[in-house]
Amino acid sequence: MPSAQSRLLACLLLAAGAARATVKIPVNDETYFTLGLLAQMQAVGTRDGAPDGTDPSTDIFVRRLRLLLGGYINKSISFTVETDQANFGKKGNFDVQFALINAFVSFALAKEAIIDVGFMPIPASRGAMNGALKLHTIDFHNPLLIYPGTRSNREVGIELRGAAFADRVQYRFGVFDGVQGASAAGVGNGLNPPDIPRLAGMVRYNLFGSEPAYFIPNIYFSATPVVSIGAGWSYQYKGTLGPGGTGTADLLAWSADAFAEWPTGDDQGIIGNVAYHGYRAGDGSKNTGDGGYLEVGYRVGRIEPTLAVDIFKADDPSGAGDYLAFRGGLNYWIEKHGANLKAEFQNERRGPSTAKRGYSITMQAQLLF
Repeated sequence: MPSAQSRLLACLLLAAGAARATVKIPVNDETYFTLGLLAQMQAVGTRDGAPDGTDPSTDIFVRRLRLLLGGYINKSISFTVETDQANFGKKGNFDVQFALINAFVSFALAKEAIIDVGFMPIPASRGAMNGALKLHTIDFHNPLLIYPGTRSNREVGIELRGAAFADRVQYRFGVFDGVQGASAAGVGNGLNPPDIPRLAGMVRYNLFGSEPAYFIPNIYFSATPVVSIGAGWSYQYKGTLGPGGTGTADLLAWSADAFAEWPTGDDQGIIGNVAYHGYRAGDGSKNTGDGGYLEVGYRVGRIEPTLAVDIFKADDPSGAGDYLAFRGGLNYWIEKHGANLKAEFQNERRGPSTAKRGYSITMQAQLLF
């Protein structure tokens, strides 16, 4: 009898031909809407992951289900709205919040000056601006994206972005609502007493090609080189409590990264992404520290093996905030981002060097249309 995983993958293969583009609904010559869907289904096996702590566990669930709505009012005004049903059915939990993940309007004054207003990612790093629709490995490098007070690295705010000097330089700068220091009952918790907004920004330099999309892909399937370097930062005044919940501290984050996709032949090439992240959230905090990640793959047609490493060393003396993970994977790009299969083995340690390592295998099927 076929396993649940094999039935899941078979369904993806049958649907792959339809997963090519979002639906475009024209209203007039300038106005149109787009409608799309992202579905990511996962099957995860974890060593010692069963409730008894000694047997392996298996978990089949919907990693992401997103409804994608967008469009143009005219050539200068566009909008993006995305919902998310994340981890539906994971560990038997179907009581999962249906969330708004992106909702913003963009006003294009010129290529050099685009204003975004709404609920969106804070542009503090390239990793924070990646989109779940066009990832390279199975998922984000979430342990390295530490922005307390945000929801999925997002806040309501206003952002100015653009490209200049023949698209060589791209920038983003935003002012966001920031950490709120009072509860609904008006009782202060000591955070951000003057209600100062969060600031964030990023600058990139394109050595080859360009990365014009709002959500930056981590693989382009490009026939020409795409190479860029960048740096980002964010700051929030008195944005976090100190260790043990005493005192407050400013939140400061900065990053530097390099991305490259270099074709080596017909429909093949090397894809690499390396990043450094630094955070300061008060002395002794598990969110204070330095780390980075590396992911690399070599694609030949539809097949691509990948390797990735994530590491974070926290200032917390207990080592509770430390993280180390090694991942090896294999991607099968049926229709590029429109339909693909990914498998990944992970060796992970959360906490100090004495912490027990976790081992897992994840299989994912993605449909995007």
